[in-house]
Amino acid sequence: MTETASTRLLTQAASITDTLLIKRIIHFDTLYKRGEYEIVAVFLSQVYRKSDDIFKYYQFFGADTQAEFDEFYTNIKALALYDTGVSADYGDSFITLSTCAYHTENGRLVVVARKAR
Repeated sequence: MTETASTRLLTQAASITDTLLIKRIIHFDTLYKRGEYEIVAVFLSQVYRKSDDIFKYYQFFGADTQAEFDEFYTNIKALALYDTGVSADYGDSFITLSTCAYHTENGRLVVVARKAR
């Protein structure tokens, strides 16, 4: 990646995170319910090879045990670009928003939010 492309990516990421710092609530409504979610973590990641032994946020669909939740939560907080001030507990419901990012091949910008209490 060239320095100009890298600078542009960092500028875009900063703009997105600035917006998320201001708007910490995601409104996610269905036909049947209104939902508000608070942002727990925003981080950069990527789609990894199946054989890579690394945390893959996109393989988390819910924690059946406290240990599964702890692994997920520890990893997203460790990857977080900044502290949102929002915590989560075992049993919380989450949404994960993921979009392409160009910091690396198959890069992703990820937003994880928990259902507001």
